[in-house]
Amino acid sequence: EEYEAWQSRPLASHYAYIWADGIYIKVGRNKEKLALLVVMGVDEDGRKQLLTLMAGQRESENQWLDVLHDLKQRGVTWIGLATADGIAGFWSALGQAFPRTKRQRCWVHMMRNILDKLPRAKQTQARKSLQRIYNAATRAEAKARIIRFAESYKAYPPALKCLVENQQDLLSYFDFPREHWRHLKTTNPIESPFSAVKSRVRRAKRMMQHWSALGLVFKLMQDQQTRWHRLDAPELVAAVVAGAK
Repeated sequence: EEYEAWQSRPLASHYAYIWADGIYIKVGRNKEKLALLVVMGVDEDGRKQLLTLMAGQRESENQWLDVLHDLKQRGVTWIGLATADGIAGFWSALGQAFPRTKRQRCWVHMMRNILDKLPRAKQTQARKSLQRIYNAATRAEAKARIIRFAESYKAYPPALKCLVENQQDLLSYFDFPREHWRHLKTTNPIESPFSAVKSRVRRAKRMMQHWSALGLVFKLMQDQQTRWHRLDAPELVAAVVAGAK
């Protein structure tokens, strides 16, 4: 009952940023993992909060559409930027539910994907080059470094395709305040708190039902949320919502 009341509560109309991810949790002795579709947002005071936590079978476009339409039914009308990894179903659903929302692909996942497509002997130097792109001070510098990377690793088309074809979505954070960049580049705001939750659920071997695992995750996340740090320069979140460039 607590979860259902929380899941149906009204939300704010505008969120500067959201992070989305699919979290898989092994429940008791069940062979199938519980898929949790999670969206975290930041309010106008710069505080991160869990907006929704819905159980599903897989991260399909239809299930993400259900999640995003649920946000709209609860009052959300505008999202400035969405950060997620390469979840095809989420990005497709976002384009239908919130077509004006800008997209930010997770840099950690992208770097991992690129390095996996390079020979082991090339990975150390390539990682350093990718980190220079990640730490670029301006969009122009980042684009120049991407061109340099493409020239250095043109013998490995699959790795280049990951970077070059997604560069627009990798650099969207430049449209937002510099003080917020480190929060926007990755899905860490979701993945970090859930790592502790996964460990707790794994130890609860007597739980055999998905609904009981969902209830436990919900209560654990409610407890964690009280300790989450605000974004750097939280006063700028309201400026983003107001349309400041």
